[in-house]
Amino acid sequence: MKITGKIMAVVLAAAVCMNGFAEDMDAKIKKAVEDLMVRLNAPMEVSIGTITLEETAALSAFSRYLHTKINFFAVSHDMCKVMENTSSTRSVSRVRLSGVQSGEITGTYIKSGGTVEVMLYLKPRSGGALIASSSFSVPLSELEKMELPILPANTVTETHARQSEEIFAALPEKNDFHVEVWMDSASGTYYEGDIMTVYFSADKNCYYKMYYIDTRGTMNLIYPTRQGAANFLRAHDVKEMKFECIPPYGSETFLFMASEEAFPVTASDFAETSANSAAIARAVRGLRYHDNGQSAAASSAVSAAASTATARFSYTLLPKK
Repeated sequence: MKITGKIMAVVLAAAVCMNGFAEDMDAKIKKAVEDLMVRLNAPMEVSIGTITLEETAALSAFSRYLHTKINFFAVSHDMCKVMENTSSTRSVSRVRLSGVQSGEITGTYIKSGGTVEVMLYLKPRSGGALIASSSFSVPLSELEKMELPILPANTVTETHARQSEEIFAALPEKNDFHVEVWMDSASGTYYEGDIMTVYFSADKNCYYKMYYIDTRGTMNLIYPTRQGAANFLRAHDVKEMKFECIPPYGSETFLFMASEEAFPVTASDFAETSANSAAIARAVRGLRYHDNGQSAAASSAVSAAASTATARFSYTLLPKK
């Protein structure tokens, strides 16, 4: 009984210590949000965006925790009216409503020795100069105790996460028209069993295709789902796809490509391939598709003058809580 009592005492002491750290981290997050709001001269409609590993699109359990807490403290602040970043409010929240400013809080974090440095940014939704920024740091060891990893499950190191971004270098730096692809999770994370809705839209009539890069780094064409399937998107229409979130856990990416001219889809397009810079480059060139040994000039279905655009987003699947 004495041994059991000692064990219980140790467990209780550890729980108290962990709760104390969680409260300390919450206080830091609250102050960081307040530091953003103090720069405002008038109330602002704000959406809470993603919090990613610096210089990457990588999201983690720590990202989810930060997003939840930032949202909580922003909601309770007098200068802030938090807007849901959903399909119905996304286009609305990009502009001013009734003279009220509209902004977005996003952030990044980076490991520095034994600490994790977090930076928050308040930006106008319509573009323009940064309104405010704030920062704080937390011990990495305490995040580990709270089981809040700073990397997705399929990412080994921060270097690995940054290298994963390099495969998208083949994407055009500038689009010929505006396209968007987004999800119904403002945090960019989902739990096992969640139903994810992916939305996409363009400001010009176009034809499109959607690629999916899974946790294994495998790239698949998921739309059109078959040869000859309709893939026309009318300007300003919002289309959606729904997916059930199932393991394995980690970071995955959706890649949306569009062209003002139709492009053929053949059986070879549906073959799995490793997601690397060469595969991305082939997918982009697919907007000006060539096959069967023909030259690009001879078989191109999309003229060199055709307008094209691409967009992508990454999300992270987390274990069910």
